[in-house]
Amino acid sequence: MIIIGENIHCSRIVKAGGPRCAKAADGSLRITWGAAGSDGASFAVPAELAGAKVKHIIAALQVARAGGAESATAQAYFIWLARQQEAAGAHYLDVNVDEYSLSKEENAAAMRWLAGFLAGHTRLPLALDSSAAGVLQAGIEVAPAAGPKWLLNSASMERLDVLDLAATAGTAVLCSGAGAEILPQTAAERVAALDPVVAAAHRLGISADRLFLDPLVLPIGVDPLQGMAFLDACRELRKQHAPAVHVVGGISNVSYGMPERRLLNHRFLELARAAGLDAAIYDPLQLAPGTWTPELAAAADRVLTGDDAFAADFLALVRGTA
Repeated sequence: MIIIGENIHCSRIVKAGGPRCAKAADGSLRITWGAAGSDGASFAVPAELAGAKVKHIIAALQVARAGGAESATAQAYFIWLARQQEAAGAHYLDVNVDEYSLSKEENAAAMRWLAGFLAGHTRLPLALDSSAAGVLQAGIEVAPAAGPKWLLNSASMERLDVLDLAATAGTAVLCSGAGAEILPQTAAERVAALDPVVAAAHRLGISADRLFLDPLVLPIGVDPLQGMAFLDACRELRKQHAPAVHVVGGISNVSYGMPERRLLNHRFLELARAAGLDAAIYDPLQLAPGTWTPELAAAADRVLTGDDAFAADFLALVRGTA
């Protein structure tokens, strides 16, 4: 299983007053880390980012790029995050700066800086993730000439220019099953949305082993049939395409709005692997096996496959009312 370690992402938050964001004596907030928690290294959260929840990756980027007294400490924070993912078994580091700024130009500059910095401090290739091709281009410009190929996320029928980037740079590329106008709901719609993207990739000479096909994990809390639709799409993609093609998904999406998310994510990963998934986007630090009862694990499987359509049995077990 290829793990795309989803952690260095500008949407990520820590809670003020929690183990990773302590209040200093002067009332300011500081991002903290290290074996001793708040006794380890720390840097100040920029005032405009301070609140009950802090986007710590944005905070680290601002401080690291500013070049002030705590710049080196914020840079060390990124090294610590990367090493954690390495130790947990990640094969790629997912890097996304789309929420850093409302300016695409500023986001491109942030991606260029962060990708270049990480490239010098991790043995892992990067998975550059952005909704803007220009931001991906900025990141790929600092990729090392030697070593494992990086991954661009993502191409789709509406974003075929990302395939051009991947073909030119020789990177791997994630191809999204997002439809041209609406999100696909069924397995057949997912596969149909991916077919023309795969064909375009082949025309550009992108080899099968550089393609990661993503049939989209959507929340079962919104539609209880979405788990099985993804699993069926994985099976169909594995049938249709050469074994070298990778099938990937953002595992944690399945459990949005549900209790016991860690359990649901863990069980969904196992079900997806059995259906042909060989790559996944998730934080390996958050998806280690737990100590759930066999009864609760089986109930989670039934929710994920649509057999417990409204999660009545699952929720009763979670609430202790079964």
